[in-house]
Amino acid sequence: MNLTQSEIVLVIGMTRTGKSTITKFVAGEENQLEAVRTDEGFAINDRYGDSVGNHSSISKTLLPELTIDGTGMAFYDCPG
Repeated sequence: MNLTQSEIVLVIGMTRTGKSTITKFVAGEENQLEAVRTDEGFAINDRYGDSVGNHSSISKTLLPELTIDGTGMAFYDCPG
């Protein structure tokens, strides 16, 4: 990405499709995620043990959440 530090990235999409996951991964917070084996193969869990990317109508992000990477770039994870 060729963005300056004064730019902001908004991450938008449907509820429970992995917006928070990709935002944290891109910002360098991948240590907040873990892969676990399931009956269907593998799943990615967040730091709370919740599986990510499972579509439902309940959003865990109520307001846009700011994540800043190591370069100072701002990522806003928006509710689904």
